Amino acid sequence: MRTRLIVIIAVLSLGGLAHAAPVYPGREWATKPPGEAGLSADALKAFSDRVGGSGCVVRHGTMVYSWGDPSRRMDVASAAKPIYAHFLFRAVEDRRIPDVNQPVCEWEPRLKEINAGLGHKDSRITWRHMANQISCYGLAEEPGTAYAYNDWQMALFFDTLFTKVYGATHATVDSQVLHPLLTDAIGCQDDPTFLAFGEDDRPGRLAISPRDFARFGLLYLRGGTWGDRQLLSEKPATMAVTSPVANSIPRAGRGTREHSFLMRRSKLPPEIASGIVPRASAPRSRSASAARDRQRAGLAEPSRSVGPAGAFQTRHRGFSLRVQPARSSWACVEYRSRSELSWRYS
Repeated sequence: MRTRLIVIIAVLSLGGLAHAAPVYPGREWATKPPGEAGLSADALKAFSDRVGGSGCVVRHGTMVYSWGDPSRRMDVASAAKPIYAHFLFRAVEDRRIPDVNQPVCEWEPRLKEINAGLGHKDSRITWRHMANQISCYGLAEEPGTAYAYNDWQMALFFDTLFTKVYGATHATVDSQVLHPLLTDAIGCQDDPTFLAFGEDDRPGRLAISPRDFARFGLLYLRGGTWGDRQLLSEKPATMAVTSPVANSIPRAGRGTREHSFLMRRSKLPPEIASGIVPRASAPRSRSASAARDRQRAGLAEPSRSVGPAGAFQTRHRGFSLRVQPARSSWACVEYRSRSELSWRYS
């Protein structure tokens, strides 16, 4: 039976703790009862009973509810993508790359050589395209013209960003990048790793515990600030969760366009959300998209060095970073089986 992890993160409302000093976890999370944080303990219990697995709920920087084993590190499959986006923004801030509009072929020249019959279109893929899954890598479409949930692209994104831009190897990516530039800085307790299955088995798959993933969510709730340190400037931290792919962009293949720089924006079902939090957010409007699924074109198979076979090939869906306006709490939830996601996905 597969396990599932879903991360729900909410943007701080303008009210609430406007005059209180923000709270951050130390080596351990501070805790308080849900009622003291304005949440319903009964509703949270009903929620955890419904989803099973393990998880935690954080409000205003304090752990207010947990179930199962929130310290257990697990492979989170596609939920790793927001971490990749974070390191893309860090690469810009550290001046490793000029901006997210830089062509990726400046780091992976082989993109200039493939698909000559399509005008070498892959040479025009930018970091922004990759971080929004509109690169059209492996498709006939021009970069930026269609959305596709594309595992081949994510393998290319990870390898190019971490092994070329950051200069790490698969063996050193944790010690050289993940730990010193993120997880140590936010005090992760359970040793997150990009080698969930080892160095030689799908490197880039993130293993992290719910309570450690909560720290990453809190970092973005606070606009890139952690305590007295600005780990990421407020502008990219805000842009990361407020720049969804437009519905006007057609969809090629599977997947939804609720992503904003690989962070998925959506809501809990109303019957769940209304019981947990003191007030419900306004419904998010969705314009009907006229785009239809389009057939993939037959292209030459990308070389393994560009898009390594097997990397990020997964049937695990539902791992994502989720944003909800007018919320100031977030939960990290592990689902036990796909059937329990039926209420979550259309």
